[in-house]
Amino acid sequence: MTKMMRDRPYSQRRHVGGAMAEKRFMEVHHRPFERWGWNDAGINVGLLPDELRHAPDYVDIEALYECKGVGKDQLLKVKLSELAAWKWWHNIHPVTIFVWDSHKKRHLYVPLERMLHVVNKQGVTLDHFNEGKAYLAVPLEEVFGD
Repeated sequence: MTKMMRDRPYSQRRHVGGAMAEKRFMEVHHRPFERWGWNDAGINVGLLPDELRHAPDYVDIEALYECKGVGKDQLLKVKLSELAAWKWWHNIHPVTIFVWDSHKKRHLYVPLERMLHVVNKQGVTLDHFNEGKAYLAVPLEEVFGD
């Protein structure tokens, strides 16, 4: 029996979702940007404060960008700790979430203010990754269809 992606170790989830979303961001982003967040760090970032652990992936003159990948299940999984950290970073420079839907080959930039609205919709549920981290499961149609 094949494990659901959410039940796989973080290292596998990150490679499939996050790394693919980051690659797509680099291909389509139309302004000069720089790497900002962690890229397969040589330290255990899990021991860092949430604000550092969830530092957005890229920065340009307009915003900080967090890249999130979505697959066949069409659920954007947003950890509660990520939301809190993004709010913290947003006080320094605006935060935008770059969503890459690898199943339907589409992407979208979602400003943090809009994401905070989307995660509070009725169809959003609370779930947990295998290692116990809580996340909000956001149906992708709520993100793209708003």
